[in-house]
Amino acid sequence: MPIYHGQGFIAAFKNYSLAIKDFETGLSLDSVYSNTYLLPYSIALAGTGNFYNALAAITKFLLIPTLNQQSIKAGQYRKSSYEFAVDYEKKHAGKNYAFTLKNLGDSINSDALEYFPSLTIDGNKLIFTRRINNDEDFYESNRINEKWSKAQPLSGKVNTNFNEGAQNISQDGEWIIFTGCNYPEGQGSCDLYISHKTKNGWSEAENIGPIVNTDFWESSPSLSPDKRDLYFASARAGGLGGRDIWVSRRADNGKWGRPENLGEAVNTSGDESCPFMHADNKTLYFNSNGHTGYGMTDLFLSQKENDSSWVMAENLGYPINTIDDEGSLIVAADGKTAYYASDRSDTKGGLDLYTFELREDIRPTRTLWVKGKVYDKKH
Repeated sequence: MPIYHGQGFIAAFKNYSLAIKDFETGLSLDSVYSNTYLLPYSIALAGTGNFYNALAAITKFLLIPTLNQQSIKAGQYRKSSYEFAVDYEKKHAGKNYAFTLKNLGDSINSDALEYFPSLTIDGNKLIFTRRINNDEDFYESNRINEKWSKAQPLSGKVNTNFNEGAQNISQDGEWIIFTGCNYPEGQGSCDLYISHKTKNGWSEAENIGPIVNTDFWESSPSLSPDKRDLYFASARAGGLGGRDIWVSRRADNGKWGRPENLGEAVNTSGDESCPFMHADNKTLYFNSNGHTGYGMTDLFLSQKENDSSWVMAENLGYPINTIDDEGSLIVAADGKTAYYASDRSDTKGGLDLYTFELREDIRPTRTLWVKGKVYDKKH
């Protein structure tokens, strides 16, 4: 493959290791002429997690006297990302953490796209979105004897001819709140809808209403474990950036209150989305392209100090975050088992669902739960 195809190869296939070999061949043949490829070479190095050498390459690239302003801007952006990565690696050195991804297997993943996992508090029911021929529907799998059952479409009326996606099942397994786009009764392009579990399957979805939904984009909801707070992403007016994370609180009468912006500790002038509130009701995971990170969209966490105050967002670090876009992440009640979608080399087809164990310093509080039935005096 000719050296000048390297950058396109990276973009199309993310085969960073192969691209590195091509760039290094070119640089060894003509170090002066090939200096212009130090930018994509640095990207390939960072794509394999070699941030030290990536930083050295981009620093050398920025010394080229004939660079135009666009190249300088691109180089400075990458240099800032690599410096962050190197500093992060130094701060977390010696923690003996092994990042081991496990594909959830054929019972859940297929040759279609699977993404947006959602889990009940007992960890035994997994709801996710599957996309087949541009049609998104919800599927479920149950863990029985530590094995996931063959995923099936949700029963009832929640799946329709429209696209349903970005869902969250309540911790008790009784509600699903999700994103519906271009529904006839929608307030805007994408709105939030709710479906309830019944003896006949999931109920027909209802629009949550104009207090939460607007003419703008609303998506990726997440319920607090007590179902009192609804976190979601929105492009509505009044935010800090393009898309922010908001919370609506449910009153005693069941009505959702006017959404509140989570503020500068979470939101930026960029885009934040895919919030997930853990069962501990204080640790929020989300993605952002506005906070400092590895480039593109990274995953972060913030913890609630009180109803209106949050701790400054913390990057989850490499290799959970990479130089590419990261989507949604959820964490089981045990505080250490995480799930997310990725298009790694061992996928069944495109995006698959994976699980891995979180580093200790980015774990939420382990949450215990009790399952039982409540009877009145007469019974």
